Amino acid sequence: TTNANDLDEGEVLYIAPEFINGLFWGKETGLGQAIGLVAALGGTGVIIYTGFLLAHSASIPFWNTPLLPLLFVLFALITGAGAIFIVLPFQGQISIDIKSLQLMNILLLTATFVVIWIYIFNMFYSTLASRESVRLLLRGSLSWSFLVWVNAFGLIMPLAMTLLIYSADAGLSSSAPVLFVAGALALLGGFYFRYVILKA
Repeated sequence: TTNANDLDEGEVLYIAPEFINGLFWGKETGLGQAIGLVAALGGTGVIIYTGFLLAHSASIPFWNTPLLPLLFVLFALITGAGAIFIVLPFQGQISIDIKSLQLMNILLLTATFVVIWIYIFNMFYSTLASRESVRLLLRGSLSWSFLVWVNAFGLIMPLAMTLLIYSADAGLSSSAPVLFVAGALALLGGFYFRYVILKA
């Protein structure tokens, strides 16, 4: 809770000079950069704390692995990139390098797909309880959510769409609708990832 509050306050203070005239700090000032650093640290805390909290639950073997915090970080970054892709069609002038963001998203989606299946493989050969969790994800009541929403729609389709746009070297006007869909799917995949991990 503290980390989430720090993130909100830090972000609001960091972007406030863009909307309120007369404030004595801006992004280019020392104070503005310090506020940005606090916001970034708060955001990092929000990204990692859930995974670490679950990974230290020794009574639930399916969570008790260092791979889980890594997965939470990867999905947080994917959904962050997805959120940026969603707002692209509604932005006028943008100051971010879209090609670099696409490449980063391709690498993140690929890494996440690999890590999530390493996680599943390790859990299958772990305890009996972990194996039952894996069964729920692959053949049980959570298989549709995991295989379709997390993997197919949340990772593979956004990866294919981003690869297509990146390799075609399309301009922002033609790529924005495709990236919007890829971003929306990535957000849904991130939601379903958290759902199935907690439920299994």
